[in-house]
Amino acid sequence: MHPYRILLYLFAQIISFSFPKSNWYQAVHYLTNCTKFIAFTYYQFKLPRNLRKAKHMDTLLAILTRKSEFPIKSEFLPYPQKTLQKTVICTVHIPLIKVAIRKFIENKEHIDAAIVGTKTIDGKMAVWGSKRKIPTIVKSPYVLVKTKHILEHGGNVLLMVDDITSGEISPNIFHLVEKIDAQVVYIFSKLSRDGTVSGEICYPPFPNCNTLEEINENIEFLRLKTLEIKNHYKKFN
Repeated sequence: MHPYRILLYLFAQIISFSFPKSNWYQAVHYLTNCTKFIAFTYYQFKLPRNLRKAKHMDTLLAILTRKSEFPIKSEFLPYPQKTLQKTVICTVHIPLIKVAIRKFIENKEHIDAAIVGTKTIDGKMAVWGSKRKIPTIVKSPYVLVKTKHILEHGGNVLLMVDDITSGEISPNIFHLVEKIDAQVVYIFSKLSRDGTVSGEICYPPFPNCNTLEEINENIEFLRLKTLEIKNHYKKFN
């Protein structure tokens, strides 16, 4: 385990023993106002301080979720369609996205499966602060076949479409959407100055991905939206 994870693990232990569950999130928010000035790796050194804070919060919330469920200060911005069906819910590796996913589920939406790169012990993906988990499909040569089956039965599938290391966005899921007349939406998360995590469902320019040109525009839209979120954290450094 990396030394910074050990330190954050110790902080999580202190929070869980020192505060009631109702105050865990507030404690994480205030603690990371201090840890954001510490860059545990060269990669973190290059990040805006508040993006670093959000990443530290992500780690602490993941550790605390293993102990119990607890409230998180969050909101979900309204979106046009009330109930999503036959939908691929795409996102990228941004901090606190699992808080936004939790809020999305609490809004009575359903996610039938999440595509993940690594198999979990129980075959499910946790969302921060909640006991509710999402069944997973592990990436394999058959992942698109399994995804197609869920979508064709009216289900929704969640996945992060970017490579965690390079940030490159894979077009594969967009081509699947084109073939089976499904739709794509994006889900994002953003931390505000007061500690509120805002979740947002955002429709790309062409949700049905009917042509290669539309797919490319959807991917470019996702890149720009991701850059916008990263720039958001620079504004209140």
